[in-house]
Amino acid sequence: MNSSVDFPAGYFKEIYPAMKDCIGLSSELLADEMNLLLNIYCNMDDDSDNNDDGIINLYDRFIKIPPLSEERVPMGVRPDTEECLKFILKISKCFPVPITKEDFANIHKLMESWDKPDAGDKELLKSGLVLLSSLCLKYEQSPDFGWSEFFHENMDVEYSYSIRPDLLRLYRYLSEEDTNGEIILQFKDGKKLKLDNMGNWFQGMSNYYLNMRLGVSDKEEALEELERDYSNKKKAGRKKENPVFDIVLMGACNLLKKAGFIPKGKLLTEKAAYFLIGYLKVMGLVKEDDAIKDDTIYIRSKISFLLKNGFKPVWYKFPFMKAEPWETEWMNGLEEKGSLIPNDGYVLHPVLTKRLCKNLWKTE
Repeated sequence: MNSSVDFPAGYFKEIYPAMKDCIGLSSELLADEMNLLLNIYCNMDDDSDNNDDGIINLYDRFIKIPPLSEERVPMGVRPDTEECLKFILKISKCFPVPITKEDFANIHKLMESWDKPDAGDKELLKSGLVLLSSLCLKYEQSPDFGWSEFFHENMDVEYSYSIRPDLLRLYRYLSEEDTNGEIILQFKDGKKLKLDNMGNWFQGMSNYYLNMRLGVSDKEEALEELERDYSNKKKAGRKKENPVFDIVLMGACNLLKKAGFIPKGKLLTEKAAYFLIGYLKVMGLVKEDDAIKDDTIYIRSKISFLLKNGFKPVWYKFPFMKAEPWETEWMNGLEEKGSLIPNDGYVLHPVLTKRLCKNLWKTE
């Protein structure tokens, strides 16, 4: 069964930068928790008679400021941004981190196996391992962390991935070819339409439309974007293993270094290698009878390989989403106004509410 560990908000804020570097933690991966806390904060009524016991208990557990206080939620901020996380940690007593009871107990046992309490920062290491285990749990439940569904429901995926590349290819063609004179359009059913194109009106009309919907300044910019974002080239190289194994291995190794359990300038110690294997077993990524991975030589070799190739812990590669020029101008105008709205009980951030599992936040 899933439960949660409540990190004091101040401590979570303190270790968050290190967790970003060590285990690939990001505000986007905390959207569920941030959404939960925002909904608790926004739905609490200052009149206690209007609140049920559930919301009162959650408010007392997580939020440190009174309902309808002067603290305002920034307008238009989704619960996946650094700005939102900063606000959350400002108003909260603690930050919930979902983790299975079994994983938490096993991490505690693993930490007790480190027999030198003065060797490093055990609190930082344990906190990092709990967060790393929480990310693994989320990944198991949804490898895209629920974002694919959100993007398809709320973002203009069609424009970003279908319409825009077509428009860029047309822009490039019109920049390179002389379209003056007769033009023939061929349709899907094989029918053709011949246009006289007197005065090369087709190119003039197309350029006007493309400038409106693309916002690129010249052919070079269009070519650069096509190559960067829409090229189908595949890089050759060594086939990757389970990406979670690499992230967890390097994440735990980074935590050991950050907490001072691996001396600076040293790849790994024998004790640290055994600790990593123990943690990988806790996470179910190394089996007891695994003759290859249950070996310190393999762990050392794997870490060396990943470091040599500049490995960075990335849990989910977020797809790029592009707005049309008029949408960008509208949003910029909105941001310039700096509008903030008070917390009047309106749920500002229902981004991932439906994905929240009630039992995730239960404690016994």
